[in-house]
Amino acid sequence: MNQDARLKILLVGDASNCHHSLAVGLRRLGHDVTVASDGNSYMQTVRDVDLNRRWFTKVGGMLHWLRLQWLFRRRFCGYDVVSIIKPDFLWLRPQRIQRLFDLLKRNNRSVFLTASNTDGPFIEECLDPNSALRYNEYRIGDKLLPFAQSAETKAFITGEKRKLWEHVYAGLDGAVAVLYEYYVALGRMLPKEKYAYAGIPIVMEDYPFVEKKWQWPLTVFMGRKKVKTDCKGYEFMAEAARRVAEQYPDKVVYQEVSDVPLNEYTRMQAQAHIMLDQAYSYTPATNALAAMAMGLTAVSGAEPDYYDFIGERDNHPIANALPSVEANEALLIRLISDPMALQEAAEANRRFVEEHHDCEKVAAKFLEFWRSRLQTKAAAKPG
Repeated sequence: MNQDARLKILLVGDASNCHHSLAVGLRRLGHDVTVASDGNSYMQTVRDVDLNRRWFTKVGGMLHWLRLQWLFRRRFCGYDVVSIIKPDFLWLRPQRIQRLFDLLKRNNRSVFLTASNTDGPFIEECLDPNSALRYNEYRIGDKLLPFAQSAETKAFITGEKRKLWEHVYAGLDGAVAVLYEYYVALGRMLPKEKYAYAGIPIVMEDYPFVEKKWQWPLTVFMGRKKVKTDCKGYEFMAEAARRVAEQYPDKVVYQEVSDVPLNEYTRMQAQAHIMLDQAYSYTPATNALAAMAMGLTAVSGAEPDYYDFIGERDNHPIANALPSVEANEALLIRLISDPMALQEAAEANRRFVEEHHDCEKVAAKFLEFWRSRLQTKAAAKPG
C-alpha cells in the first residue's frame, strides 16, 4: 500500500475532544476525516455529524433509531479506516450498538478502536491483583475499593454489555491506546500485533501558553465530572486542597467547579496556577495535558512506569497525585511554597505536551499502525 495514499477516515464517538483533535492532526497530514459523535454529553465536543437524540419521547426514540440506521447504512460506508471511541460508542441498548457496529464492519475496509475510555477489559485489568497497574479506581494492591462493587462496574463486565464488548473486540482489525493504562488492558483481549500506543492528541493552538503573575496567592483549580466522582479520586485531592487553603489563606485560593461546558472550563482553567486532575491514574489525560499546554502544573498521574513507557528520561513536569489525602496535602504545600519554581516549570510543561501529544505527531502514530494492519489484512486475502 502506498504510504502517502490519502485515507478516508471515519471517527465515531468522542471523549474530551480526543477524536476531534485526532481529526485535526490527520487532516493536516493530508487525509479525509469525518467525526461523528453525540458531543460527549455536556462537553459538546466538536463534530461533523451530530449523533445526538433530538427528542426524548417514544416517537423521538423511533426517529433517532431510524436516522442512525440511515447514517450507518448509507452515509458511513466506503471508508478505509473507521475507529470507534469505545465498544458502547452510542447511548443505545447494547443489542442496537452491536447492529450498528456490524454495519460498520460490513460497509468499510477496516474497523479499529481508539482505546480512550473505561470498558470491560479495562475494568477486568484493574480488578486483577496481578496487573501491572498497582493501584486504580477499583483496587489498591490486593484491596478492592467501593467502586469495584458498584452496580455500574458489575454492569460493564456481565450481561448484555459484556456480550457487546466481547463481540466488538472479536471484530476489530486493531486498537490504538491513548493512555498507558488502556494499552496494558488491551493485552487481555488482543494479540500484540493488533494493538499500539499513540498518546492523547492535543491541538496546541487551542491551549495557548498563558502568561500570568507567579506570586501569592496561587490558584489551585479542580473541575469535577459528577458522573465520575467515584473513579477519579477527587476527594483525595479536594480534601488536601481544602486543608492547604485553610492553613495558608495568604498563599493559596482553591477553586472547584462541576460539569462546565468545555470552552468555559478551558477559560477558567487558564487563569489558575495548579490544576488538580485525578489521583488513581498512572498517566495524565486530556484535562491535565490541556492545563500543561497552558503552562499550569498538573497534579495527576506520573508514575515512573509511564515516563519509561514513553521514553522520556529528562522532562518530568507532572506532580504525581496519589490516592492519599496526606500525600497530596504534602505535595501541594511543596508546590505553593515556591511560585518561582512553578514559573520555571511552566515552559517544561508546555514542551512536554508539544513533544509527546501534539495532534500531528499522535496522528502519525495512528496512521503508521492503521496502515500496517491494512497491509496485513490485504496480504491475508486469498488470491
